[in-house]
Amino acid sequence: MLESDVVRLGAEPPDSLNDGEREALAQVYLDATSGILHFCGEAELLRSLDNVDSPHNPLGAASVYLILAIGAQCRGTAPKDLLQSSEFFSQGQIASFQGMLCDPSLEMVRNFLLMAFYMLGACHRNAAFMYLGVASKAACALGLHLSDQYRDLTAEESRAK
Repeated sequence: MLESDVVRLGAEPPDSLNDGEREALAQVYLDATSGILHFCGEAELLRSLDNVDSPHNPLGAASVYLILAIGAQCRGTAPKDLLQSSEFFSQGQIASFQGMLCDPSLEMVRNFLLMAFYMLGACHRNAAFMYLGVASKAACALGLHLSDQYRDLTAEESRAK
């Protein structure tokens, strides 16, 4: 498998997109990941796009940036898509690493799975393998593999886990 060079960008926030562009990238993400990743429904994703920096964002800002990165990467119709993809990924990666070891969570597992998916699409199998390993170990630490823990959860919480 080809290992391509990593595009390194600064920690500048990605250019703001209008609602239509964000929704278009989210739709490309949903199309590309259907049957592989299902962290939320289309309605929940669209709500998250509108509230990316809000504390009431159902997915979290890092997840939204990573979803937009995958959408731009998969669309890839212009050089601008590659640049946007890298910017969104950098922003999502920075947000994902903040406090990740001190406080593992379901959101952290989701973000590392998204980063692994992005890296596979970017032909970075070693980085994808590392992100997948972190997600796996965090999921074990959280006990996501133990069905006994799901008994007292609501149907929505159980589905998320």
